[in-house]
Amino acid sequence: MVTTILDVQGMTCTSCVASIQSMLKSAEGMHQFTVSLLLERAVAVHDMNIISPEDIREKIEDCGFDAFIISTSEGEHGETALYYLSSPLGPEMLEKVQGQVIDMQGVLSVRQDTQPDAVIRVSYDSEITGPRTILKELQSLDVTCTFKPVDSMSSRVHSFQRLDQTRVWRTRFIVSIVFSILVMFLPKIFDSCESMHNVFLVPHLFGICASDLVTLLLSIPVQFGVGRVYYKTAYRSLKRGTANMDVLVCLGSSAAFLASIYFMLLYGVHHSDSDGPALIFFDTSDMLLSFVTLGRYLESKAKGSTSAALSQLLNLAPSNTTIFEDGEQIDVETDLVERGDVVLIRPGDRISVDGIIIEGSSYIDESSVSGEPVPVYKKADDSVLSGTVNGNGRILLKALKSPRESQLAVIVDLVQKAQTSKAPIQEFADKVAGIFVPIIISLALLTFVFWYLFVSFSKTHPPIFNDTIGKFAVCLKLTISVIVVACPCALGLSTPTAVMVGTGVGALNGIIIKGGDILEALNKVDTVVFDKTGTLTRGELTVTQMEVVEENQKKPDISTAEFWGLVYTAELASEHPIGKAITEKTQNLKDNYPMELKSFVAVPGQGAKAEVLYKDHVFTLLLGNSLLLKENQIYIPLEFDRKVTSSSTNGLTCVQISVDNEFMGFLGCIDELRPDAARSVSALKMMKKNVILLTGDQLPTARRVAYDVGILSSDVYAEAVPTMKTSIIQQKKDEGHRIAMVGDGINDSPSLALADVGIAPSSGSGIALESADVVLVRKGVLIDVVVALDLAKVIVRRIRYNLVWACTYNLCMIPVAMGFLLPWNIYLNPMWASAAMMFSSLSVTLSSLLLKRWKRPAQYNTTDEASDFESEAHKQKLQKLWSALRNKLKRGSTHNNKFLLFGYDIL
Repeated sequence: MVTTILDVQGMTCTSCVASIQSMLKSAEGMHQFTVSLLLERAVAVHDMNIISPEDIREKIEDCGFDAFIISTSEGEHGETALYYLSSPLGPEMLEKVQGQVIDMQGVLSVRQDTQPDAVIRVSYDSEITGPRTILKELQSLDVTCTFKPVDSMSSRVHSFQRLDQTRVWRTRFIVSIVFSILVMFLPKIFDSCESMHNVFLVPHLFGICASDLVTLLLSIPVQFGVGRVYYKTAYRSLKRGTANMDVLVCLGSSAAFLASIYFMLLYGVHHSDSDGPALIFFDTSDMLLSFVTLGRYLESKAKGSTSAALSQLLNLAPSNTTIFEDGEQIDVETDLVERGDVVLIRPGDRISVDGIIIEGSSYIDESSVSGEPVPVYKKADDSVLSGTVNGNGRILLKALKSPRESQLAVIVDLVQKAQTSKAPIQEFADKVAGIFVPIIISLALLTFVFWYLFVSFSKTHPPIFNDTIGKFAVCLKLTISVIVVACPCALGLSTPTAVMVGTGVGALNGIIIKGGDILEALNKVDTVVFDKTGTLTRGELTVTQMEVVEENQKKPDISTAEFWGLVYTAELASEHPIGKAITEKTQNLKDNYPMELKSFVAVPGQGAKAEVLYKDHVFTLLLGNSLLLKENQIYIPLEFDRKVTSSSTNGLTCVQISVDNEFMGFLGCIDELRPDAARSVSALKMMKKNVILLTGDQLPTARRVAYDVGILSSDVYAEAVPTMKTSIIQQKKDEGHRIAMVGDGINDSPSLALADVGIAPSSGSGIALESADVVLVRKGVLIDVVVALDLAKVIVRRIRYNLVWACTYNLCMIPVAMGFLLPWNIYLNPMWASAAMMFSSLSVTLSSLLLKRWKRPAQYNTTDEASDFESEAHKQKLQKLWSALRNKLKRGSTHNNKFLLFGYDIL
């Protein structure tokens, strides 16, 4: 499977999106296909052998939209680079280039595109090669080309801000409003001057006034110049058998324009030269298009604001980077940096790639990525992240990832995918939008027929039909108003705009929510399940107790030092926090015995099994909890069993050890709680959430941690292997609970995937991060679980407000446009109907933009070292102020140096 990202232009509402998805989702070889109206992007996961990126692009164009391939990636590290040519390569040269480049290690495919520009498109594995290496190879073949990254950071910022679209729509609006104002006011100007009145407002040419011809000519640039874009998309929509908003716009404006021409000609035939001008309404068709165009301009500008958070993240990466190549210092585009490059970071520079420091030290400001307000001191062998800012030190770092695979790029991609996905609540809007246009056209025809028949056969009728333009024209105007006012855009924008703004705000606050569906699921969560180690606790264990079987009782013929040597060697292969704590503790206890680790197998939820070669004998070690030893039928002496129980009761995590099926002793480890663990649990309970502790640790230890953070003992599940964890999660779901699982380990990944919402800190394992639906970027900040729930609640509430407003607006305006209030002489002119339509779309977008004002609730702010320091400094300042006040009062006292208050000496 490959993933292709395309830029799709011309979509105006959800019916456009629905038409593209219906065409592509059913295509053979298509595994997954999504389209984002706001981002104007399509993401296709497909089988390259069945359907190619070009086939996908052609199918989208067949739907009536312009599509351009942005990138096609294969595998986890697949990337694409473009090399622009001044002119296409000839057949012989192309064959030579393709043969030479495809033989490069890591290159997956090479092809030349000639439309719209001559370009060589190279797909490659970023773990093996990079765009700079490929560029050198092309230059060595005498190919003159310019590298341009696919979907670069700067181009994505430009795209998300919609600068080009905004500029185009602004120009169209200016043109349309200038001509519309002329059409509206020129007849009034002609009428104000007698000489001009005789020239322009008196019929001369076949009974037609010159004023009517002038307004007709001035309307043509608006109707067929500015309006061409609406006619084009409406034609494409009707061609594929669907109807979108542009169909309604074209119907309304065309009806007003053609009706005006009809009345103008009809008037010329039936009236004499002495009569006044025909009553036409070119201004209605022109102003209708002007208001629609103004709405598109404001909407485009507002959409650019909805992705401001994403643009802000993208701007964290610098466009250029200084590297060392062949001993020389050169500046290159950041997208040309490859794995293994040595990068120079000067004081104050923003770091462009994830890497490890190989020379120098400095304080790094990581607040933009991790949210930590205090700069972190980094030295040689420490890792740094792209998007962070260097302090006053000069450092050299080795790039560990390509720029497109950095943590910053991953965060941006996660946010972008979230903004592309749909929330289930949006399905309602999509279904309504799909049938909306045919219903509105039917209502418009019904309006015309009803009122025309009513005024034809009724002796009394509403005052509006007394207008000199005639009853037919009034009925036509009412019909146009119905078509124009009933725009489904507001309904279609209700959900995606809120999801885009909300997920962007979440990203800026260190909370990555992977989709609109996750937002809705997160809002419905009623039970939060926590893992213990590394989640509620720091995950940094320290060995505080060591108990070993006495020398004369050891059945394996090894000394205590040799025993610790075996344990140390076995745990070297462990990535679990307990294993790391044991290696740190036993490193100073072992002697330098020649031992070799033969095998190491982690037993999830229980511990590990290892084989260590020593003195031509392979020792088998079991290191884990009581469940591991029981399953392997290891006898534990009663004395040690009591010690293990006592230590566990006191909150220690006990690792019991056997060698060659003989119990040898145990280690007691303690893991401190995170500072905000108890506060997080308390906050969740204040939100009416059930809180459960689910861990593979021993029951006494789990209960002690639960007691410290405020979880009921009845909600503690201990010594749970991954299969048991998933069964407990499934049991809770079967009981009707909506589950959020919070965990960071490999053994938590099945539970994270099974839960309604999986939440993992960014410091968790790669598998856990893949399985999680919500990623907490800020390190060690558990309160962000509560913040994520609060944010989801706010976003979903805003979506519901938007949907209710959009539905209510249409339900109120359509009857008014149809003439329900005509007996009271209340009606909607087509020109103001277009303004009302613009207001509905704009109001929903602005409503979603209000989410940018969301702030992390004050009670969920973290108390870090900096704030503690500030608090202490504040106390010291108060003490100094009080001391100064005491001295001043003493010096100013005139009563035996005493200061009395109600007869008491307070000094």
